[in-house]
Amino acid sequence: MSDSDDTQSDRSHAISFLVNLRDDPRLRAKALCLPNRLTAEQAATKERAIKLGISLAEYGAELKSLSDEELSAKVREAKELIEKRRIAEEAKFHFNQAGALADVSYWSVWPDWSIDERIALALDRDPRVVNSKMIQPYINVSQVAKLFCDLVTLAEHTRRAGSSGLKVRTPPGEFLRWVERTKLVTIPHRLVAALEERGIQLTDWKDVADSQGATLSQCMATIDQLAETINSQKAAIKTLNEERDKLVLQASSSGPWPWGNHETPLLKQLVAAAEKFWRLYDPSDPSTAPTNTQVKSWLLERNVPDRVAEVFAQALRPPDLPPGPRR
Repeated sequence: MSDSDDTQSDRSHAISFLVNLRDDPRLRAKALCLPNRLTAEQAATKERAIKLGISLAEYGAELKSLSDEELSAKVREAKELIEKRRIAEEAKFHFNQAGALADVSYWSVWPDWSIDERIALALDRDPRVVNSKMIQPYINVSQVAKLFCDLVTLAEHTRRAGSSGLKVRTPPGEFLRWVERTKLVTIPHRLVAALEERGIQLTDWKDVADSQGATLSQCMATIDQLAETINSQKAAIKTLNEERDKLVLQASSSGPWPWGNHETPLLKQLVAAAEKFWRLYDPSDPSTAPTNTQVKSWLLERNVPDRVAEVFAQALRPPDLPPGPRR
């Protein structure tokens, strides 16, 4: 289906929606049942039905002439008006009056509630006003009544299925936590406060634990990634140090030493230490000199014997370098 087909379908639905708001199905049904010979009252009914049909046809034609934006605006206005009327009608029912609100201080001291009582309290209604018997006549005209019946039915089926731990005598706090998990209603703050004053906590620790478990798993995964990155960086640093030491050794062997061509593994280490620690030494700035401990430690890492490393460190240090904290 093309975009133009979708647009046309949307327009048709919008026009049908607006026309149906003006329609009177009962009047038209009554007119269709009229006999051939009419009384004055029946004739008047037929005339009103004919005028209604003409009016609806004209209204439909008017709607078809509107742009998409204008038609959408009319639909929004109609839906807003319907919602305002619904709210106004809902407020008229006795169970939505102020006197029907639950006395949470009274009900919070009860050790147990029936399913009807629990659902009524979850909706912030007095169970003596709202229960299955009293609410039944209103389920087709009131959203509150329908929600009450839907929750009661759901609770009964859930209890029988045993899938959520609901039992015949489920404690009030546990039952209300189940109600919240349905996402159909939010437990009134007044009821929560009254129950918590009695020591009944409504915090759903299962949800909290699941959430914290997911967070912990994410943290552990992040830690593993960081550890892997650190190990990789350590390996890279080790490789760079090895390459640096090779270059230092190569540089140190490029020129002759006073002892000529004679060379041993330990002499190579001595040359390497000299290049690494003393090549940039500035006699005018003692802070540029390494400590003997630094030189010795470096040589020990390269498998030079302890005593030899100590002698090499002392031998490389200029005799006129004053002693101090860097020694």
